[in-house]
Amino acid sequence: MYILINAFWRKIECLIHSVRERAYFIIAVTGTIFLSAFVMGCFDDGPSSWPGGRWYPGEPQYGMAIEKNVPIVMDDGATLYANIGYPADLETGKRAEGTFPVLLTQNQYCIPGTNESIYPLNQFLVSHGYIYVVAQVRGTGYTTGPDGDTLANDMFSERQAEDGVQLVDWVAHELDGSNGVVGLDGLSFLGISQIFTAAKLGPDSPVKAMVPASAGHSYNLYFSGGIMTSLEDIAKIPPANIILGVKNFFANAKWQTWLNEQYYEGKEEAYNGDYWQKKTTSNMAEQVVASGIPALLWTGWNATEMADALELYSALQNAAAGLPPLGPMALDQPATGRYQIIVGSWIHGFGIDQTLILEWYDHWLKGQDTGIDETSTPMHLYEMKGDRWINMSHVPFTDTYTPFYIEAEGKLNRNIPGEGQDSIRWANPDEENSMLFYTSAPLEQPKTIAGTITTTVWASSSNTNMELIAVLYDVDPDGKEKEITHGALLGSLRAVSDEGSWYDTNDIMIQARHLFLSDDYLTPDKTERFDINLYPTLWKVGAGHSLRLEISTMAGSDRCNVLEVLDVAWPCVLSKSQEETLPGGVYTIFQGGTTATRINIPFVNPSSLATIYSDKTPTSSGFSMPLDWGTILE
Repeated sequence: MYILINAFWRKIECLIHSVRERAYFIIAVTGTIFLSAFVMGCFDDGPSSWPGGRWYPGEPQYGMAIEKNVPIVMDDGATLYANIGYPADLETGKRAEGTFPVLLTQNQYCIPGTNESIYPLNQFLVSHGYIYVVAQVRGTGYTTGPDGDTLANDMFSERQAEDGVQLVDWVAHELDGSNGVVGLDGLSFLGISQIFTAAKLGPDSPVKAMVPASAGHSYNLYFSGGIMTSLEDIAKIPPANIILGVKNFFANAKWQTWLNEQYYEGKEEAYNGDYWQKKTTSNMAEQVVASGIPALLWTGWNATEMADALELYSALQNAAAGLPPLGPMALDQPATGRYQIIVGSWIHGFGIDQTLILEWYDHWLKGQDTGIDETSTPMHLYEMKGDRWINMSHVPFTDTYTPFYIEAEGKLNRNIPGEGQDSIRWANPDEENSMLFYTSAPLEQPKTIAGTITTTVWASSSNTNMELIAVLYDVDPDGKEKEITHGALLGSLRAVSDEGSWYDTNDIMIQARHLFLSDDYLTPDKTERFDINLYPTLWKVGAGHSLRLEISTMAGSDRCNVLEVLDVAWPCVLSKSQEETLPGGVYTIFQGGTTATRINIPFVNPSSLATIYSDKTPTSSGFSMPLDWGTILE
């Protein structure tokens, strides 16, 4: 749960939010000339350069009048509190007349040492004619239980989703100045909560659109291949819950301590069973589609939630097409512009562009015909090392893969080699015999690695468990390497669903659907198959560059520290049973024959991917943004 993320993690996010919102304020109030020049001066002789080609944000029309700590009573008697930003007259500062659509965000973050929400009201969106509501979720800030008692914040629970439904009803029908049309907004926790609220709303609700930014949630966010990530290690710091507010601090601390114990002791919460299935965003796809709420997703290739966000996108597209949500999209499957995703180069919480979000809301909430939905390529992806944006439509990106096999002398070859083996031991990466490397011949032509990747390792262990980490590198002609992606797997949690896994046209696995339900310990020295999912990527490998596969057994301190919590996760924290079964292990990694260890690479010709128009905008925080989202293809 995100409750695992301690004050450090939340302070980072709050600083991001705070800086970003101050930027919105400057843009909305003092940057009108800059915005006007970007929107009109550069493009006044032709079509708009925003997605759809016929929308302009225009100049800010309003200031903001604020009402703080407004109580909202839930059906069980619990009281939540909200800060509200209203459009205001630019000259008088008084609330503007008339009614407006409402943007609702559900927030858990407080100014440390207080009960005040740290998540600021969005000045930029308010200045363009929206009421903005930041509601504290139960168990945080000033909120109280049914009898006025304190509460713990059970994140993404069914009760929290029900609170979201009631908040939507309140802002639509009871909030003064509301015109009854609602959008859901926010990032990270505030993005994830949108998905569970939307799933519970049902059809014909007041919510007409949402933007779950930096949002994706599942067991895999906290367990890398079945081993706890650094989020859990950080969460053990005593003041971890102070960011939820001082009022409910002890209730949250008690809850957090209990949850930490469940993970460490290997209880139900340490496995991907019912507890986690109810808190997995992609499992909500069918309900979100049934609720009829369009969604613009937003993530980065280096963001901790990236894999979950991509899975949510494909699940929404599949559900909209009447197909099983968690299956691979067929390459000839139509994709709808009601569900779109932006994937940039950034880490968690970065790269959010409020003007693109404004266009999304203007289209769905204000009925402006922006054309933002008129695309057959709803994926807007930054190509790493290609320094460009492209549009795509399907996950997986391709069904044609190229397997590379490990062989003797550290080679990585496209042909299955003769039988052989290497040895490695469970140890820190700075110790001897803890890492193996296999390098391919230089590529004759540039290639883009596009999509999901699975490394299948055939191995045996001297004891009853195994930890495997696979890292893929891009190696330039001078021998300098850059990590492309990585993944990990605990040997006792190797079981996969054959039906739920994805395969290429050669019936080779490209994404394993691990069960993570219970430990099946290894028989010492028995050869087993281990399928390691690496994080999806879009990475251009230049001509003359080589691929290098690292197989190792422990993540180093450079990968397991507080500075990495916004990045894609590594296996960092052992449970009690893992502490008992991993030490001392010596692993044999097999090559060739029927036990050929391989990595299956989704190569795409870079020239087959069209570069789209992109540019920095006044609200993109210095990042280039995709501005041509494509058109409907007949």
